[in-house]
Amino acid sequence: MRILLINPPYLFEFYQETTIPVGLAYIASYLRRNHEVRIIDLNVEKVTKEGFENILKNFKPDFVGFSVTTPIFSTCTKIANLIKKINKNIRIIFGGPHPTALPEETLLNSCIDYVVIGEGEKTIVELVNVVEKGKTLKKVRGIGYKKDNKVVITKHRPLIKDLDELSFPSFNLFPLSKYTGSGFRNGFYSVTSRGCPYSCIHCAAHLTFGKKIRRRSIKNVIQELKTLKKEYKIRWIKFYDDVFTIDKNYVINLCKEMIKQNLGISWWCNTRVDKVDENLLELMHKAGCEQIAYGIESGTQRILNYMKKGTYVEQADRAIKMSRKIGIIPSGYFMVNFPTETKEEIKATLNMAQKIGVTYFRISMATPYPLTELWERCVKYNLMRDLDNYSKYGYLQNMLITNKEISKKELKKMVKYTNLKMFLRPVWFIDSFKSLLKGLIKTKKIKLPLVNVINYYKNIYHFSSDNTEVFIKRA
Repeated sequence: MRILLINPPYLFEFYQETTIPVGLAYIASYLRRNHEVRIIDLNVEKVTKEGFENILKNFKPDFVGFSVTTPIFSTCTKIANLIKKINKNIRIIFGGPHPTALPEETLLNSCIDYVVIGEGEKTIVELVNVVEKGKTLKKVRGIGYKKDNKVVITKHRPLIKDLDELSFPSFNLFPLSKYTGSGFRNGFYSVTSRGCPYSCIHCAAHLTFGKKIRRRSIKNVIQELKTLKKEYKIRWIKFYDDVFTIDKNYVINLCKEMIKQNLGISWWCNTRVDKVDENLLELMHKAGCEQIAYGIESGTQRILNYMKKGTYVEQADRAIKMSRKIGIIPSGYFMVNFPTETKEEIKATLNMAQKIGVTYFRISMATPYPLTELWERCVKYNLMRDLDNYSKYGYLQNMLITNKEISKKELKKMVKYTNLKMFLRPVWFIDSFKSLLKGLIKTKKIKLPLVNVINYYKNIYHFSSDNTEVFIKRA
């Protein structure tokens, strides 16, 4: 069977740097064991309506699969409707966070044939195989479909226990030279684990990957890094684990093996402020860690408690200072406008972002994604504007949660002003120059590292790309 996988375009004001969609790359690898697969990433590939029609006619896919988050749900349905107009026999599959949270509602759209709920690799392969052989769908766990004009949701599929079963991501299906994300076009993305045991009320990750941590073996991770080094000459890797350092012993052993293998790869990761210590950071730095992004979230303890973060304000300051002392660049994620959050508490978080010492940063609006505890609270107490307009669920600028103390216009102004002040800090100039210099030394080209810095600036100020905009409007 032929399967076309689509990474939909992010056409809203939360548009980010273009990075390879790792999840789709894993799905493709699993499918390629028995099927022919092609990927279109509409964030980097400029595709007109006519060009898209030619792709469908030449590739002749039996299935088209979409990776769907809540903000791009309406965009995905527009593209799916276009596909059905071109060829009604092509079967449409929606997977990802949004259909996982709202499978029945998703299937109410006539253009969608199936939804994949939760982890997708094994499910989509079994779904395609069953449809190909004309067998019954009810035994395929973790899917939704329509029968006799009724939505059918099958039994829950258990999570993959051994992540080493997964093939390495199919990065060769992507137009690698077109990505301008954090890898300067010669870096890649990986995960060593899935799952997160924490209960942050705004996070939807557990809906797809569960709360139990499942890890790849260190041998498997090292083998992937070696493969990427050999095939793509990579110099950077970004680990997308939700909490990279959650298992201290695992990280210690992984770092020791990276040092032993002398991979010569710099890397970045995400973690919590309460999951690092000085000895661990020193080893990580020795193994090539150059940057850590911390989920700091709020500058007030009351809001940290409200969101069930499980950390203390003081821990953030400690983690940033330790990172700087050791030579790791600290980045920070911040979030404002939770229910009950006052104007003064928002100011405290924005002030913290400026003073705590992070180099790179992101200030987001608290966004209640479907089926999260935050979403349930907001629905229960009628705290959301544009509840059913999913295109408004962009987390960088859209103020979905109502706040009696501050208007949407005032809050956006405060955040943009903070962003501007963040860029005027000496630490930003110094660390950006160092990164630029390192990129120049490693790539021998000024353009690539400079593009990265420029795109980071564009990302913070929410400039949207015009990639595929004409295609969507004409669809």
